[in-house]
Amino acid sequence: MRTVTFKSVLNGVAALMGIVAEQFLDADQTAATAAINTHVQRGWEWDFFPEWSPVERRAYRPIWNDSDTYAAGDEVFFEDDESYYTANSSPNTPAAGESPSTDTDKWTALTSFARYVSLDQNGLTPIGEVDYICRNDPTINPSRPGVVPFDITYLGIVPSPRAGARIYVHFRLRPPEFTTTAWDADTSYANDDVIYRPTTTGECYKAIAANSNQVPENNTASWVKVDFPYILARFVKHAAYADVLRGDDQTDKALAEDRRAETFLMQAHDVAFASQGQFPAATVSTY
Repeated sequence: MRTVTFKSVLNGVAALMGIVAEQFLDADQTAATAAINTHVQRGWEWDFFPEWSPVERRAYRPIWNDSDTYAAGDEVFFEDDESYYTANSSPNTPAAGESPSTDTDKWTALTSFARYVSLDQNGLTPIGEVDYICRNDPTINPSRPGVVPFDITYLGIVPSPRAGARIYVHFRLRPPEFTTTAWDADTSYANDDVIYRPTTTGECYKAIAANSNQVPENNTASWVKVDFPYILARFVKHAAYADVLRGDDQTDKALAEDRRAETFLMQAHDVAFASQGQFPAATVSTY
């Protein structure tokens, strides 16, 4: 995904307000960041923009891994034969490396089970909104992807019975969130905490493991950079500025800025789709 720094967007809002970054008070930065987050989500969910809408193949259970240890009743997908298994109880509970193909006394084939893809699967990309699911890889066979109906339930994606042992999911990533809370070497951070590095990279970072005194840009095991989408930058700056104007009771100016922001969003959509030949295709079920 093409990106810009979060600091450039925040400073862009300040510039529209007629101030320089150094005059941006903490309270104003906090309010502007809240508006930025609102409009990032708004633009992000406007459509299934190609830059943040991947296709990934998913199974209904975790994929068996030879380094994992399994307990009785654990259910897995075994890639070698594209089948599902449950781990047997003691004394036949599988040890690490004991697979359904080589240690058949340790596993029992699952023939009837609830088929669903959780929106949060360990080690895989969290799923935001789902566009469609299919039996075949649509990036390889776009004319006949084998699209199948599905429901979204509390379990996740529940496909129709026509779905195969695994499905391809075209989905939207979850929108990023930003903050102006600066990283502090003396603070202990929990997983998913977000911090800001204003004087170094101008970026926000999200903790992917509990940590303390781990410089975000130098510790990829503890932190991941929160990317700001280039394609939404102009829209977000002007939409956030409209919120600032509205907060100052400058309603007419806010409405004008809203219209300008909408124009930038439509232009971003045109660039992402029409001008690059990316027209959304109608999805139909195939048999």
